[in-house]
Amino acid sequence: MKRFTICCVAWFALLAAQKADAALVTELEIMSNWTAGAGISDSGNNATWSRIGNIIENSNNSTGALISDFTTNGDFSFSIEAQTVNDNDLFGVVFGYQDISNSYGLSWGGGGVSGRRNGIQLFREVEGVRTILALSSTGWSTTLPYRLSVSRVGEEISATVDIVGGAQLFNHTVTDNTFLTGNVGVEAYNQSMRFGYAQTDYTSSAVTAIPEPSSIIALSALGVLGVYRRRRR
Repeated sequence: MKRFTICCVAWFALLAAQKADAALVTELEIMSNWTAGAGISDSGNNATWSRIGNIIENSNNSTGALISDFTTNGDFSFSIEAQTVNDNDLFGVVFGYQDISNSYGLSWGGGGVSGRRNGIQLFREVEGVRTILALSSTGWSTTLPYRLSVSRVGEEISATVDIVGGAQLFNHTVTDNTFLTGNVGVEAYNQSMRFGYAQTDYTSSAVTAIPEPSSIIALSALGVLGVYRRRRR
């Protein structure tokens, strides 16, 4: 039975390798490891990011981004909980980020942004040229927290915006494979905002390798052979 037990352990270990890697990203990790720089909605970089407990805040109407120290590769999901402090410009998340001219974004303009960037926009930017993939004219309230979520499964990108504990305001899925890898992050354009609240979530199914079916079949066969040989003895 020892061989059979060993094979079973190895088989379950291989199955465990298929499990997606999921974790909340702490505000301390974000402030310590993510890179502050220019956002993709504007090349300005004068944001003043600071952490107070489980909140990260851009405390004035300034512009910039925080870009992750890790890169997505394959299927993933990323979400933040955020709230504007005042004003009516723009905040959002970026993903598939290559540089400030090449990225996807889910942005939310509050009515004070020029250049037709008001409302909720799911977009792709290639060499600085923006293509809108989905759009809603919905505005925000500075009294409410919101959850912005993006994910990729294969070539499908999904994006949602919800009032925390309330209604869903935006839900769109599009097909696009321009950037299959890249960083994630948060950006603000001339906008005071807070995000974090111990609710920044990143999940990736590409962190650990998925075993080939032939490997599982081989181990299963080895286990059966072990039982057969044991019985013959």
